[in-house]
Amino acid sequence: MPRVHYATGPGATVCLLLVFLIGVATCIATMVLFYLAEPAHFAKRLPYITHAAGSEAGFSLFTTGMLLTTACILRSVHLVVTLHTRAISHFSPDDFRQGRWRWWKNLLWVLGMLFGLSLCGTVLSRGSLHVHFSLAFFVTITLCFFVDLLLVKAIGRIAAGGYPPAVGGWMWLRRAITGTLFVCGILMAIFYYGKAYLPGWLVPQAHNIYAVIEYLFAFLAFGYSGAYFRDALRARGFFSRAETR
Repeated sequence: MPRVHYATGPGATVCLLLVFLIGVATCIATMVLFYLAEPAHFAKRLPYITHAAGSEAGFSLFTTGMLLTTACILRSVHLVVTLHTRAISHFSPDDFRQGRWRWWKNLLWVLGMLFGLSLCGTVLSRGSLHVHFSLAFFVTITLCFFVDLLLVKAIGRIAAGGYPPAVGGWMWLRRAITGTLFVCGILMAIFYYGKAYLPGWLVPQAHNIYAVIEYLFAFLAFGYSGAYFRDALRARGFFSRAETR
């Protein structure tokens, strides 16, 4: 098997789980701090994530947590692309030598970098620039997950069920998460940009509905990474055994 010189150690694998744990914990803790600081706000409407993070109490916590999450995301993207590269080199060495699949791997890498950096941009920016970064995050993360699923499915065909991320319940969970994220993204666009076209009875609740969907989107986005953790461990074990034969 052609050797792929990328790091796929246990530290990188743990980053997949840390994205989920740190990301979700940061969002929840920021909301709790905002509630303790401004309980009267909840009687009127639910705050957006960025609104809660803009409070004096939650800003430092949210910024620190999201920057750590971004670092783990970038490392996790590197790990996933590496695992896919090793899978291609193992199951289809001729394609690997001829450079096939390179475009898909590079696209996954670029999208992963973009959604990680756009998340960082949403943390460090305010006003209209923050909105632009948020939109970039929603679009790039959904595209990244779709490309990843397509690449995993293609590798799964040539591996005939031998590539762990392409089979099993965690793979189906990631598919479900990606589909739900796509729907959430459409709904968020409707409730944020299309308020003028909503029925009159729905307009007063548009803000609260958007806030709920925004939190759901964030938790699912972080959950996709967490749903990769077990399969990444299995893939590392598989390739370690293959290289020692």
